[in-house]
Amino acid sequence: MKPIDLGKCVYLYENTFTPGNFVNLLEEECKNDWGYLSWFRTLVGSGDNLRADNYRSSLGCELSPLNVPESEISVDRLLPVRSAWDKIRIDTDKAVWHYRNEHVLNLTKDEGYRVLKYGRGAEYRGHVDHHPSNQRVLSVIGYLNDGYAGGELV
Repeated sequence: MKPIDLGKCVYLYENTFTPGNFVNLLEEECKNDWGYLSWFRTLVGSGDNLRADNYRSSLGCELSPLNVPESEISVDRLLPVRSAWDKIRIDTDKAVWHYRNEHVLNLTKDEGYRVLKYGRGAEYRGHVDHHPSNQRVLSVIGYLNDGYAGGELV
């Protein structure tokens, strides 16, 4: 893993992980009635001020149900998606810890990981991740697909 410093606290960690079949496994679990993972309309804001609005039109899936020891998973169908996620998470965490150490970040909160899905025409309008109503100091973006069109980070 070789970080590329893009300037002013923005690093690119190329080829940090290989998604493998994670997306397909995630989609399959999200289709289940009573699934442990599901898609929801993503919200804007933070804390008690979370709300759905037209500013953001993506879907999200919280991955916290997969962040438990394998021995604690009692539903066999979750094991493959948990294993695929674990490979991505472990490699991503290496980049996160590198960044934290590089910038001496002693973080006290962790929102965990979530997957965002943008369908045709979906968007998250221009915004910043750190401002008075949202005290986030570290954001991580990892692309699980190749060949996408549109979208831009500035």
